[in-house]
Amino acid sequence: MLKYNSIPYRWGGCTFKGCDCYGIILLYFREELGIDLLNYKYKDLTHEDVIDSRMFAENACNEFVKAGLKNIQQYDVVLFRCDGQRFPGHTGVMSGKYKFLHTTKKHGAAVTRLSLWKDKIYGIYRHKSLMEA
Repeated sequence: MLKYNSIPYRWGGCTFKGCDCYGIILLYFREELGIDLLNYKYKDLTHEDVIDSRMFAENACNEFVKAGLKNIQQYDVVLFRCDGQRFPGHTGVMSGKYKFLHTTKKHGAAVTRLSLWKDKIYGIYRHKSLMEA
């Protein structure tokens, strides 16, 4: 997880040079699992293009399945609804037991306890390739 700590916030980014909250998911899946999420639905986009959590929500229908808080595990993607938003406006990826990796404008990439965000959870999704047999 240390290699992600120095990543600054960059809206629309998904590289070690800078990430937003959706971009850190793309980077984490690519680096840790070898799964390039852009290849599933956004084949014409590059890792430098602007992407956001709405794109994940569209993509989740095809490559992810809904998971629950009771069986949450590493690599699950968590969508959050913040500040009265109707739809998710923040995302993170589970990086360990009850901790998730996300980015904030102020701090860049950070690992945070899920309990601090529990009341804002909109949905939890697991990539189909990670489903238990």
